[in-house]
Amino acid sequence: MKILGKLKIRTRLNLVVSAMAMVLVFGLAYTAYIFERNRVYREVDFRTFQRLELLADISEMVLDKSKSSDFGSVEQRLSKPFSDKDYYGSGYFFLFSSSDGVIIHPNEASIGEDESLAKEFLQTSERKLMTNIQGIGGSKEVLLYSHKLPSRNMHVIAKVYAADAYNAIRNMVKAMFFFAPIAYGLFFLVILLFSNTIVKPLKRGVSFAKDLSEGDLTAHLSVANLDEVGVLSQSLNDMVGKLKDVIESIKESGSKVGDNSEQVTNASQELASGANEQASTVEELASSIEEVTSSIEQVTESASRANRITNEASQKIQRIGQSASKSDNAVKQIADKIRIITDISFQTNILALNAAVEAARAGEHGKGFSVVASEVQKLAERSKNAADEISSLSSRTLSVTKQANSLLYKLIPNVQKTADMIDEVMATSSEQRTNMDQINTSIQELNNSSQENSVAAEQLATGAESLKEHAGGFFDLIKFFKLNKG
Repeated sequence: MKILGKLKIRTRLNLVVSAMAMVLVFGLAYTAYIFERNRVYREVDFRTFQRLELLADISEMVLDKSKSSDFGSVEQRLSKPFSDKDYYGSGYFFLFSSSDGVIIHPNEASIGEDESLAKEFLQTSERKLMTNIQGIGGSKEVLLYSHKLPSRNMHVIAKVYAADAYNAIRNMVKAMFFFAPIAYGLFFLVILLFSNTIVKPLKRGVSFAKDLSEGDLTAHLSVANLDEVGVLSQSLNDMVGKLKDVIESIKESGSKVGDNSEQVTNASQELASGANEQASTVEELASSIEEVTSSIEQVTESASRANRITNEASQKIQRIGQSASKSDNAVKQIADKIRIITDISFQTNILALNAAVEAARAGEHGKGFSVVASEVQKLAERSKNAADEISSLSSRTLSVTKQANSLLYKLIPNVQKTADMIDEVMATSSEQRTNMDQINTSIQELNNSSQENSVAAEQLATGAESLKEHAGGFFDLIKFFKLNKG
């Protein structure tokens, strides 16, 4: 099959059809030979058995009319019916008795041989036998036929040479060997002419396909046949027309693709530039947001410290207020005690005066006591003066303490309010920090998206450039096709 694949279609067609023709011719010849051989066999058998029956009937009649058993008179009467020596060439018939041997025989030279053949043949109980005998020219095939007389132990035997009997078959084989090449030659000539009607359109089709393979879409296949080759030719022409339309459409689409790819390239470059700027801006914004977040954290920490300080100050002011209240009470108690001392000083002064009066009355005896009274009076005055000063000082201290206490009590709500406001600042700072964290996360995502957009834009630009290059290569491929003549 590989060898056939390397041959041209015409050669393969001729070889295959020739081989099939040879097989067909010799097959038909062999079939005719088989039928003719069987016909000849049947005809020889039929004619021979008819002749045997006829000779057997004649022999029976002759033997019945003969009153004696003298075979000499019987031989004279039967010599004529058995005198034929050219039955199917050199064949003949003879009368044979199982007990007496050959009775009637047209060829005396073969009596001994035929008697032996007849004995062997009758032992087989067959009516026909083919055997070989040795002659001068070598071995020959002999056909033996027998027919028994109805009322006697005698047989009419036919001896026919197969070469002579089947001579018609040999002549037929010679004729076949003579006419078969002639028939094969005529058949081959017809096939050769018929193959031309197939191969020539195929050659034009091959030339047409070669033009198409070289990109010439102006080629046209002209086959006027109305058979499948003509239909194929018309279909190929239609295909070329459709292909031409498709190539033109592709050319237009390729041009549009080139233009659009250039626009996409420009747009993607602008997008990439904008994405890069956006990414840079987002990075700066992210940095600013981080600084703001840091400032908010510092404010939150400062507010937290201020809150702690304010709470501590509020607690200390409350304790100072409590101490001032206690001091106010102590000053009041001191004032009360000083008044008591003042009263004592006043009473002491009166007693001193009384003592001086009594000492003056006592005269000499009262001088010492008068001195003492004088000293006590001085001491009482000094005590009174000191008590007045202390009373005045305690009064002023009490007044200042009351004012300080009043201011402290007024300051405590303000400090508490300040602490509450600092708490609100801390809550607001914490909320702002949370919001800034969310904003920072969103900005980071935006930054990542911007960078991804930048990368995608660059990839889009690269793809657009590649698409433009492919479109250019596509145009180069389309230029391979020739769409118009000239």
